[in-house]
Amino acid sequence: MRKIVLISSLVAASIALGFFQEQLKISINYILESAPQIQGFYSLDEHQKHDAIEAQRLVAPFDYYHSHETLRVLYKLDQSDLIRLKWVVTFSSLVIFFVLNASLLHLLQPSAHAWKTLALTYGVFTILAFGIFAIGKWMGNPEQTYAISRRITGALQSPIPAMILWPFMRIQKTT
Repeated sequence: MRKIVLISSLVAASIALGFFQEQLKISINYILESAPQIQGFYSLDEHQKHDAIEAQRLVAPFDYYHSHETLRVLYKLDQSDLIRLKWVVTFSSLVIFFVLNASLLHLLQPSAHAWKTLALTYGVFTILAFGIFAIGKWMGNPEQTYAISRRITGALQSPIPAMILWPFMRIQKTT
């Protein structure tokens, strides 16, 4: 029973953290993309920044990017702080989700092999994601490669790695 509660708690924490970090990153991206259209945006105070962005927001109730209000605390930051925060959120989310996935796998299939496989998976896909992003920046086409890179890191910032690896390891163990 205790094991089921722990697994359920880890899954719930993963889902909650996933929603929070996604809202945070979307808020950061929305401000970074909207700011250039507002003259003198970074010289405004936080209330003026909020009002300026809200005044130009598209009415798109089914578009998550436009239908949710940005986190107000972000209006205190300038452009370079927002960019740094975006990278910090990305790397810290990767680490946190690695720990959550490792904990899930440990509860479901305790073995050093599971941890090593998860670490290898995170390493390979993180390098792949940032490699794709870097190639796009180098080739002057970062929008398309960012989208690919974002999907890869997004999968790593979720319980998906454990959901894929656990059944694979169970099948491998039975054969």
